[in-house]
Amino acid sequence: MRASVRNPDGSRNSTGIRLERLLEDQNEIHSLVLVAALAATLLWEIRFPRRDPAAPRTRRWRVNFLLMVVNMAVLYAVVPITTVALALLVKNAGLGLFNRIEMPFVLGCLLGALLMDVARYGQHLAMHRIPLLWRIHRLHHADPDLDVTTSLRFHPIETIIGLLTDALIIVVFGVPALAVVLYRLARVAASTIVHGNVRVPADVDAVLRLIIVTPDMHRIHHSVLEHEQGRNLSGGLSWWDRLFGTYVARPASDYRTMALGLTGYPEARASSLRAALADPFAK
Repeated sequence: MRASVRNPDGSRNSTGIRLERLLEDQNEIHSLVLVAALAATLLWEIRFPRRDPAAPRTRRWRVNFLLMVVNMAVLYAVVPITTVALALLVKNAGLGLFNRIEMPFVLGCLLGALLMDVARYGQHLAMHRIPLLWRIHRLHHADPDLDVTTSLRFHPIETIIGLLTDALIIVVFGVPALAVVLYRLARVAASTIVHGNVRVPADVDAVLRLIIVTPDMHRIHHSVLEHEQGRNLSGGLSWWDRLFGTYVARPASDYRTMALGLTGYPEARASSLRAALADPFAK
C-alpha cells in the first residue's frame, strides 16, 4: 500500500505537502474540531433541546470540563507517543498487514477506519460486560443528565485504554496515519454531537441511524435501566450494534422523560472531581 507524495525528481508535490502538514498539525486541528463541535452542539441544544434539564448544570458542567482538562493533560503530557506518530513508525518499519500487501491507499484508509471503529465498539462492550472495566466506565454513566458536556466525562484510565485499543489495531493492521487522523477527528465530532440534548426530526433520525449513531439512539444507552445501558454501544457507525445484536430502536419510556444516569449513585459523588478520579477504586 503506497501513497505517492513526491514527484519523479524526488521533490514533494502539493498533495504530499498538504498531507505532511495535516500530520504535523493534527493535535491543533483536533482541538479546533473539539471546540467547534462543542460550540455548535451547545447552540443546537439552546435552540432545539430534546428534553428539559433533569439536573442543575453548574456542578455537572464544572466536573465534566475539569475531567476534560485532566484527560488532555494525560494525552499531551503523560502518553509518550500519539497514535498518529505510532502509525508512521509502523509504516516505516513495514509492520502490519496493510504494509505487507499491495492495496490502494484509499482502500487501506477506509478499512483502517472501519477496523478502529469496530474495535472501539468491542472496547465499549467490554467496559459494560467486565466488572473491573465497568468500575472505570461507570463514571461516564454517573452523569445524572445528558448533554454536550457528557462527551467530556471519561476517566483518564478509560482514555488510556482507548489509546491502547487504537494502538493495537494500528500495529496489527498497519493503519495509514492519514486514516488515524481523520478517524480521530470524526470520532471527537461524533461523540460530542451524539451526547447532545438536541432534537432531530424523527424521519431524519430514522434515516441517519441506518449508518451513524444519532443522539436519540445513544440516549437510550444512558438510560437508568441496566438492560438499556448495554444496548446501542456503537460510537460512530451504527452498523456494529445491528451486526452484533446490541441494537434497540426505542427506549422503554419516552425519550423526553426517560430517567438517565445510575440508580443509587450519590449526586455529591457524581459532581466532585476528586470523587470522579477515585471512582474506580471506591466501594
